Amino acid sequence: WAVFAFALAVGSFIAHRLHAHLGYIIYAAMFLMITLSVTRKSWALLIFMMYAIVNTAAVMLIENRIQDSTPSAIRASILSFLSTVGNTISLPAALIMGWLIRQHNIFWAVGLMSLIALIAGGYWFVVGSNRLKNKTIVS
Repeated sequence: WAVFAFALAVGSFIAHRLHAHLGYIIYAAMFLMITLSVTRKSWALLIFMMYAIVNTAAVMLIENRIQDSTPSAIRASILSFLSTVGNTISLPAALIMGWLIRQHNIFWAVGLMSLIALIAGGYWFVVGSNRLKNKTIVS
């Protein structure tokens, strides 16, 4: 767990250094997730750690963009709502992932996560990248 905690700290460091490159970080996270889903070698742990670093950086940068583009009068409400939505999605997703791992295997479950990431990334590429270029998250 210490190595994973270190990976999260490195992700935080990267987020502060590469704050202008959120698009590249999101693409790197998707690439690493897809690579992890097709890797069956022992070095998959290294890919997982790189994914943890990149994912932490992406989450921090997205949260910072939301905070920067939200008026201070409603910032706490918006962040509380987003936290609630994230937790509401995380619980069923964790249960589904656990069931998939138990019924099939970890590679099948990560492959499904990669497919979802690919669909979300395609949507983001078509729709969301224009908003990101204009630096407006909330329309």
